[in-house]
Amino acid sequence: MYNHFLNDPVLRQELCKHFPNIPRMFWSKTCVQHNGFFGAKTSIASSTSGAASPNSASALSVQTWFRMIVKSIKPTPKNIDFTQYQWYEMSFISAFSENRNFLLCLDTPRSLVYTLLDIVSEEENKDIITGPYGFHQVLLEQLMVLYDESVWDIAFIMRNNEKSKGPMGNTDLHYFIKLYEDSRHTVHSIEATQEATKVFECIASQCASLAIQQTTHRELLSARSEMFKFQHSMMQGFLARAVSNDRRMGNEQNLTSNLMSQLDAKTNVDIAMATKDDGVAMKTIAIVTMTFLPATFVSALLGMNFFAYDPDAHGGHITYSHDLWMYFVISIVLTLILFAIWWVWQQYRKKWMASSRLEDASAMEHAFAVLQKP
Repeated sequence: MYNHFLNDPVLRQELCKHFPNIPRMFWSKTCVQHNGFFGAKTSIASSTSGAASPNSASALSVQTWFRMIVKSIKPTPKNIDFTQYQWYEMSFISAFSENRNFLLCLDTPRSLVYTLLDIVSEEENKDIITGPYGFHQVLLEQLMVLYDESVWDIAFIMRNNEKSKGPMGNTDLHYFIKLYEDSRHTVHSIEATQEATKVFECIASQCASLAIQQTTHRELLSARSEMFKFQHSMMQGFLARAVSNDRRMGNEQNLTSNLMSQLDAKTNVDIAMATKDDGVAMKTIAIVTMTFLPATFVSALLGMNFFAYDPDAHGGHITYSHDLWMYFVISIVLTLILFAIWWVWQQYRKKWMASSRLEDASAMEHAFAVLQKP
C-alpha cells in the first residue's frame, strides 16, 4: 500500500494536504525503502490572547511519522529445504489535537490491525488511548510481540541446525549452503531490530521532552514516558538476542567449515598414502626392469643375424657380420630423433601455456577496466 503512493502523485499530493506537517520526503522512494526512522511535530498554542504562559490553558497538537520493518519466518513445509519468510515494511502516521486523535497504519500485518481494533473497541481501554501518544503505547506493545516472535523464530532455526548436525558435525555441502541462507536472516534480524529499538527510544525521548513542557497532559505524558522506557528496554533485550543468534550462526559456520577442511585434509592424506603405495610398486618394477635390462639387451643383440656360431668353423668362436655398424647407427639416430621430437613438444607446450595465461590476464584487465568506467 505504501508503495502505491510512489506511482500515484495525485493521491500523494492529497495526503500531503491533510498532513501538512509531515515532510514530503515521507512519501518518497527513499523513505519507502528505508529500514526505520522517526519524526515528530509538536505545537503548543495558548488558548488566550498573547504569548503562552505556564499557567495558561494551551492547545496541544502532536503529529508523528515513523517506520519499522520486521522479517517474519513462516512455517516451512517438509518438501522445501530452505526457510520461508515474509517482510513487513510498516509505516505509521499519528495526529493528536483537541479535535482529533488517530493512528494511520500502512502495510502492517492483518493480525496486528485486528488486535489494535479489538483493544480500541474495548470500553476499559478508552483511557489508554486518550491523550497524546496514547495510540503509540498500544501499538508498540503489539510491535514488541512481532519482534519477539521474529527473533525467537530465528533462534529456533539455529537450534534445529545445531541439533541436526550430530555430535561429530555435518560436512554435507547442502547443509553448508543452508547455513549461508539462514545467516541472511540473522543479519536482517539485527538490522530490523536495531532500527526499531532506535525508533522506540526516539518515541520515549519525545514523550519525555513533551512532558517537561507546561501542558495539561503532563502527568499522563510522564506515565507514558516511563512505559516507553520500559518498552525500549525490552527491545534492547530482543536486539541482544538477535546478536546472539548471529554469533551462534557464525560459530556454526566456522565449525562446519573446519570440519569440511579436516575431511578434505583426511582425503588428501588418503590420496597421498595411495600415491605412496603406487610409487613403491613403480619403484619395484623399475628395479626389476633395470636388473634384467642388460641381459635382455645382450640376448637380443646376439640373437640377431649379425652374429653366427658354428662349432666346426673359426675354431668354435662366434663371428659377426661387417655390417653390424648399421644397427648402431640406425638405433642412435632414431633415439636422437625421438629426443628431438620430445624437446620440440615441450617447448610448444610452454609457449601455449604462457599464451593462455597472457590471454587470461588480458581478459581480467579488460573486465576491471569496464568496471572502473563511470
